[in-house]
Amino acid sequence: MYVGTQMGGAQLAQAGDRYLKQLAQLGVKHVCIDPEGDPWQWNRDVLLRHRDRIEGFGLKLD
Repeated sequence: MYVGTQMGGAQLAQAGDRYLKQLAQLGVKHVCIDPEGDPWQWNRDVLLRHRDRIEGFGLKLD
C-alpha cells in the first residue's frame, strides 16, 4: 500500500518510532522520509542508519 505522506526528518523526530510502527501495522510497505538534519551534512553512515531504522519496521524507503 502506498500512502500519500512524505515526511522530513524533523517531522519524523516529532512523530517518533510509534508512527513508523503504526504505518507498518496498517499495511504500508513503502515510505518517503528524509533523515534528520541538514541535507548538506548527510553522509553514507547517516543514510545507512536511516534506512536501517525504517527497514527495522518492515518498511521500504523510497
